[in-house]
Amino acid sequence: MVYSSQFRGYNVFFACFRYNRDGYKQAMASLISKSIAELTDEQKSSMTVMFSAHGVPESYIEAGDPYQKQIQECCKGVMELVGSEVSWTLCYQSRVGPVKWLSPYTDEVLSRFRGSHIWFSEMIVSSS
Repeated sequence: MVYSSQFRGYNVFFACFRYNRDGYKQAMASLISKSIAELTDEQKSSMTVMFSAHGVPESYIEAGDPYQKQIQECCKGVMELVGSEVSWTLCYQSRVGPVKWLSPYTDEVLSRFRGSHIWFSEMIVSSS
């Protein structure tokens, strides 16, 4: 372990993101489905579920990090469980510094919905 000397004397458990864990996807789908059920048909037809995941520099992905594919697979799996014909999008947050990060960026996606004349424009679901 890289930091073993710093953790000496502590009970340390590492929790890894399990993008393919059925229980996680079912819990997310249940929350989204409950929210969608409260909407009118008109609202449902004009809404977008927005998954906002923590971003990483594109260089990580180019170097082989599977994070982006895992997040995409997770979001797709959640929406398959929702089973609704509601549109959805995935965007990324928390970029810093001068490097290129995964996109589209959450703030840019949100700005596309600003000023629109729809009942319910987006639902933000943190996916990581």
